[in-house]
Amino acid sequence: MVPVPHNMTNHFQPLDLTVNRSCKPFLRDKAQTWYAEQVQVQIDKGIAPENVAVDLKISILKPLHARWVTQYYDHIRTNKDVVKNGWRRSGITDALKTKSPREDPFEN
Repeated sequence: MVPVPHNMTNHFQPLDLTVNRSCKPFLRDKAQTWYAEQVQVQIDKGIAPENVAVDLKISILKPLHARWVTQYYDHIRTNKDVVKNGWRRSGITDALKTKSPREDPFEN
């Protein structure tokens, strides 16, 4: 085990490099698409755009978010290279090939 320096996880943590980084835009896209659909449904019903109100109660958003996270999990599960690439991008894969696991990779 090697400690990661403060404020450097985005460079060295495998999940931060790939899985977490790709999860944020995935969830953002799902939320934006859902919101736009809610607006469109109301406009199609004849509600003027300035009078559109999308209900953002937690009781509505929680189940949606859970579904989107599950969809992201299924995406990652079927695209295992995303996880493997995190290990490569962090340098851990190469470090394990060339150095003893007991050596500190942050020392020169």
